[in-house]
Amino acid sequence: DEGQTSICLAANVDKYTDLPNYEGLKAGVQMSSLQEQLTREQLPNAEIIYYSDLNTGIMQLRAGDFDIMSVDATNGKTMIASNPDLASPATSSTTALTVPWP
Repeated sequence: DEGQTSICLAANVDKYTDLPNYEGLKAGVQMSSLQEQLTREQLPNAEIIYYSDLNTGIMQLRAGDFDIMSVDATNGKTMIASNPDLASPATSSTTALTVPWP
């Protein structure tokens, strides 16, 4: 298990260098998931928006429904590899959802 992370549109990756302190952040999560719990704990100022499955989440992210998606890191890597318009935001934080991959 590689843990949890967040993904965003690659064009916006530099906007999210400090997710815990980002004002007005909208975070997409699956309802009743570990990612929802971690997002609520680690990004308490974020507005939570639900998506039903990862593919729908990607479509909502692209449509601007939310700024980041909180996902399992393994899923996130696969999503980014298949979708060059997605990325994992760089951050100075060490919280689980905000650590980018090396």
